[in-house]
Amino acid sequence: MKTIEEKAIEYADRPTTAKTWGMHKRALIDAYLAGATEALTSQWRNVEDELPPNADNVLVHIDFSDAKRNMDNFGAETWESAMSHTVAYYRDECWNFLDEYYCDCNVDRWMPIPEPTNPESK
Repeated sequence: MKTIEEKAIEYADRPTTAKTWGMHKRALIDAYLAGATEALTSQWRNVEDELPPNADNVLVHIDFSDAKRNMDNFGAETWESAMSHTVAYYRDECWNFLDEYYCDCNVDRWMPIPEPTNPESK
């Protein structure tokens, strides 16, 4: 799988791209990367602004700052490497986690789970 940077360079190297947009290669790469970064980061939704449809599984980001006091028994090393993302669903005004590890955690943002990509597509 190509990185975003590789895709940006490939886009900038297309013969018609520079002609069409009248830009230098570095500017095309930077514009592609800025657009890709915005598209990826804007998929996250703040739970204070919007909640997912009832009972749809979504990817969530966990804010462990409030949960740390409940997890002291895991030890400092484990705490530092704790996972901050998991799958959950929201139902009856409550987050439901597929893994009990997250039961007392605070969700601060979520995003829909992307559809699987076709390995044949580029």
